[in-house]
Amino acid sequence: MSLLSLINPKPKYYISIYDCPIGTFESILKTLDYSKLCYEGKMKDSTLSDVWIKIYSEFIEVFGTPDTYKRYMALRVKWVTEQRKIWCNGQKYRESFAQIYKQEADEITKGVKDDFHKAIAYVSKEMRFRINPKEITVFEFYGYVKLLEKNGEEVRK
Repeated sequence: MSLLSLINPKPKYYISIYDCPIGTFESILKTLDYSKLCYEGKMKDSTLSDVWIKIYSEFIEVFGTPDTYKRYMALRVKWVTEQRKIWCNGQKYRESFAQIYKQEADEITKGVKDDFHKAIAYVSKEMRFRINPKEITVFEFYGYVKLLEKNGEEVRK
């Protein structure tokens, strides 16, 4: 071990849905503060952004794209389209439409925190043990969610 490694230890950070706590994941979704990926030390924002993209891509690959994210992105596309019409075509009357789409998209991000706490409470109740967002990983939590969804479908059949 070199003297330099003792002075500047390597940062420690989450790299996957298999080690990232669900609380950290949801917090980053809401705030886009990638520095929360580091649990020891600091890293450059560009590096953390790449790590976040890897983690979120892994999440989508394993669990699919969340409906909330699909609605959010659809509203953002509508907002950008209206902005383009305003700026490129001079259609100022479209500003109200653009603002509506932007506000609806912003409301989705505001609701994420409440939905997350409700989801934690629901999964805890159904699984009959307390979910600690600082300890349960993204993979474990959404695995429980998928299991509950599957059991719900079987009950309805």
